[in-house]
Amino acid sequence: QWPSFGGGASSGNVTLDLFKHCISLIVQTKARMGKDHEYALCVLFQSAVMICDFTTDVARFLKDVEQMKGSETFDTFDMSSVFNCLSERKRGEGWVAGDTLRAVFLYGRSSVVPTFGDEITAFVELSSDENFYFDAVYVHAKQSAANCPQKVFDFIVDLDREATPNHGLWYLFEMANTPRKVLRCAAQVCAHARQRTKQSLIVNQMVTGGGIQEPQGMPVP
Repeated sequence: QWPSFGGGASSGNVTLDLFKHCISLIVQTKARMGKDHEYALCVLFQSAVMICDFTTDVARFLKDVEQMKGSETFDTFDMSSVFNCLSERKRGEGWVAGDTLRAVFLYGRSSVVPTFGDEITAFVELSSDENFYFDAVYVHAKQSAANCPQKVFDFIVDLDREATPNHGLWYLFEMANTPRKVLRCAAQVCAHARQRTKQSLIVNQMVTGGGIQEPQGMPVP
């Protein structure tokens, strides 16, 4: 079993404990890069609920992360709620035009395909914004009669629409509950959103054995 976050008692949910480590890795890495980064925390129930508003206080933020529990199960998830939370915050006081807004979506439900319903306004607005980036780390169980991880990941991949300014720069990962692989993906998410190359180019270089290079002249699958 994956060790508990912060050396405290385990939540009893291995995936949640692993996600806590991912958040800690991302936040502490970004904090070393710049003290002015702000962090907020949304918890996913049937919809997303913001439990910690944006703050530069890393210790306080990670304390909120450590206190998360995860014993409930849900049959549905409203994806529009994620973008509604982000859109509301962007329209709030203190937001400066041109600031970069990044979301890291950590999802571990193997049998629940997210849905939008009829509300996609916030998603369309944010995905069309050159200052918005959305990354995802999806950890799932094996395919079975009850589980449909491929359908879930297909939904996540389809969020990165071709006609948007940052198409391909949203980093979207999926894997089984393997701590080393999950944390490796979390480390890649730490890459500066405006300085990263497209995810597909990184995958191409890994497959062909080349190093990460400038996009020009890279092999095409």
